[in-house]
Amino acid sequence: MHGNGTGDTNGSRVKQGPDAEWPRSANGATSNRVFARTEKGYYVLGPKLMAKSDFVCVLWGGRMAFCLRPLETDGRMMYLLVGECYGHGFMSGGGVDMLDKGMLEAQYFEFV
Repeated sequence: MHGNGTGDTNGSRVKQGPDAEWPRSANGATSNRVFARTEKGYYVLGPKLMAKSDFVCVLWGGRMAFCLRPLETDGRMMYLLVGECYGHGFMSGGGVDMLDKGMLEAQYFEFV
């Protein structure tokens, strides 16, 4: 029998240390999340409750994207915060850079 140098013969030995943390972290980051695409073609990982009518936005001063749901209340359009999103390029100031380049537009939201 030939092994892989770790004492097992099929490479399925459970890893210990920093390498063992990645699967747990990845599972925690993606649990109850869905992969979606915005109308403008941006891919996001957001809350499982995301709906087709929701908005993905970066709020001023924020470091991440959020999912907002439009709701009409007493004849006024308001927004419910559904949850945080990961949007590649939107994070840590990327949304402001995209706004400066005309890739995104500024909009005001009133929250429920």
